[in-house]
Amino acid sequence: MVHKTSTPNVLHHMLHEFDRVPIRRLIEPEEIAAAVAFLASDDASAITGTNLIVDGGLTANLYAMETLPEPMIPLGS
Repeated sequence: MVHKTSTPNVLHHMLHEFDRVPIRRLIEPEEIAAAVAFLASDDASAITGTNLIVDGGLTANLYAMETLPEPMIPLGS
């Protein structure tokens, strides 16, 4: 969704300069698919009742948007 809804400057920043996210980039759809495939596999048969967040640490850092240079922040405009 971010690829389709962000400006080119914001998207470039989030893909290459996202300093406050541990892996410093957005997660790609293939990475989500790999997590889903794992959970659907026999290797995950003992996993129950848990949330698996596959976002590279984005939600672990509530201040990720602060890494956007001010002119890029689309909020309120």
